[in-house]
Amino acid sequence: MKGFNLIELMIVIVIFSIILGAIFATMTISGLSWYSGSTQVEMQQEVRRGLDRIVKELRQSNPTMITGVPANGIPYNSISFRLPLTDNNGDITWSNTINYSLGGLNNRQLLRTEGTNQEILANNIVGLQLTRQVSASNIIEVTLQSQKATVLGHIVATTLNSKIKFRNY
Repeated sequence: MKGFNLIELMIVIVIFSIILGAIFATMTISGLSWYSGSTQVEMQQEVRRGLDRIVKELRQSNPTMITGVPANGIPYNSISFRLPLTDNNGDITWSNTINYSLGGLNNRQLLRTEGTNQEILANNIVGLQLTRQVSASNIIEVTLQSQKATVLGHIVATTLNSKIKFRNY
């Protein structure tokens, strides 16, 4: 009578267990890498959304309408400015003061405040730096930094910056 003996069966079970363990470990590492990558993309989108909004509005302002970032090359963490508005006659007036700063939940949200209206532009923001060039006061460099911890506690960080040259200068 031909069949498997106990030793052959135990060897097959051990080999099968090793193969399943390797497959499980590979799947686990792949899942964690995917989650870390998706967290990185999410962070970049948050930072980009906030930075794009600052750049779009600040570019329209005038250096004389900016407070909070003097032309001394020292970085600041908030900025206030006004935007030009034109009426039907072509006359220019200035908007309410617009302020960008960090605040909100755990002081990790990029906030845009205009008058009494406050809007959250991005979450998990840990740094906002605005620097006006000493040599060219019509250029401001904006740097946004974000951080978020993954499930395993790995910190994912993103930093984006942009130089803004005023159009109304």
